[in-house]
Amino acid sequence: GKIDEEQRRLGQGMLDERSILQEKFAAWEGGWVLATYHFIEKGKMGEKPFERTGKASELYRSTPLGWKAVHFHYTYLPSKDGGMISNRI
Repeated sequence: GKIDEEQRRLGQGMLDERSILQEKFAAWEGGWVLATYHFIEKGKMGEKPFERTGKASELYRSTPLGWKAVHFHYTYLPSKDGGMISNRI
């Protein structure tokens, strides 16, 4: 999908694509929703392409003004070569 310019900044690299996989939602009384998913990001570090994977959780709360994000957590998984960023593209 398209990611706005501010979200694309990744250190010195640029994020070109982010795919969401295995998305799950859990809801509780009182207007709370937890979204969990795996993701794949692709981009370039300088001119070198990279691909990395990770897991994420996002917590939302219903308010009189609509749904508001109250917490995000992202974990990048190690690549096959042992680092968090690889050139598997």
